[in-house]
Amino acid sequence: PGKEIQTIAGTRPFEKSSYQVSRTFAMGRDNCIYTAGKDGYIFKLNPETMEVKKLNVRLPSVKGREAWASLDAATVTDDGTIYFGTFDGYIASFNPKSNVMKNLGKPFRQQRIQALVYFNNIIFGIGGEPDGLPRWFIYDTIAGTFEIGGTLKNTENKLIYEPVNSMIYLENNKIYGSFSGRLGSLFVIQYER
Repeated sequence: PGKEIQTIAGTRPFEKSSYQVSRTFAMGRDNCIYTAGKDGYIFKLNPETMEVKKLNVRLPSVKGREAWASLDAATVTDDGTIYFGTFDGYIASFNPKSNVMKNLGKPFRQQRIQALVYFNNIIFGIGGEPDGLPRWFIYDTIAGTFEIGGTLKNTENKLIYEPVNSMIYLENNKIYGSFSGRLGSLFVIQYER
């Protein structure tokens, strides 16, 4: 049976019954779990001691929306840097050793980073509104630049309107993922650079 560790979510302004809950977490190279909680603050959980620590680091957000900042996607690079994707559509890099967060900006002028995956010095991401078209992007971790891609299409070359749940990278430049719509489809992307 499960055991509640600690409540880290807060309520959003003017929505006292609606909790702000991040949709993901990341396992750092230090074997600690990182996620975001109330007002977009980063929380660190040590699974061995069960200690939860609120860090003095916040997710980037649109000015005035700090209380709504939530974590939607995360991935960890070979050097231990954690990349976060937020509901407001920002990408940020976080160094767990120094507790430094760097706002890298928004790949799209819209909300929601749906999923992120790291491989070959790039962050491959899917972004977009939950009821819109998911679009892909790449963040080059060496050059520090974004490449904006297009929409996702199925095998019949039709647009896919369902949000992406998660992605994982396997060898041979293949990314596997799942859509969260009513059909619950799986997909594979063969990435060529």
